[in-house]
Amino acid sequence: MGYKKNDECLDKAFEDERLFVLMTRDMTAPPVIMEWIKLNLGLRPREELIEALDCAIDMQKNYGDVWRRKELLKKIKPNEYNDGSNIYNVLKLIEHAKKFEEFDLPLAGIDISKSPWGDLNIKGMAYHIKRMQKASFEHPILLDPDGYTCDGWHRILKALIKGHRTIKAIRLETMPKPDRQVDPE
Repeated sequence: MGYKKNDECLDKAFEDERLFVLMTRDMTAPPVIMEWIKLNLGLRPREELIEALDCAIDMQKNYGDVWRRKELLKKIKPNEYNDGSNIYNVLKLIEHAKKFEEFDLPLAGIDISKSPWGDLNIKGMAYHIKRMQKASFEHPILLDPDGYTCDGWHRILKALIKGHRTIKAIRLETMPKPDRQVDPE
């Protein structure tokens, strides 16, 4: 949201609980609330200013936690598709897929002879089973121009277990620019 110190939204936030909750999710809010308090000394009820101060202090504490979580997320490997020569960020493939039509793909037409997650131990299997359980059929799987699945293995697994005959899919007729080349080693 990005509040300014004399933003009308701040005044409304203290009168509208829903807006206040939204404001507390904004990491720019704590220092702005402090400015708002300074501007409203003597103009607003003391209890309201104390409540705003308490809120700003709580947000500031949580801000550090949020920042640490964001830093950790940067270190987590993004979901990628490797076609043997190039590596693509799956989020970019999803964006690229918006250019192409969705269709119902028979599950029998998907090559399931390969292991998309490599050799798995029990811990690895448990991880992918959890992801499969959370998978949503709301989003289509993505196929590369050769028909190989580049995103959606957990949805495919779920559809197979549930006995579905088809799954929503998008076949990428072209691939976007790769994020990097596969390291030959």
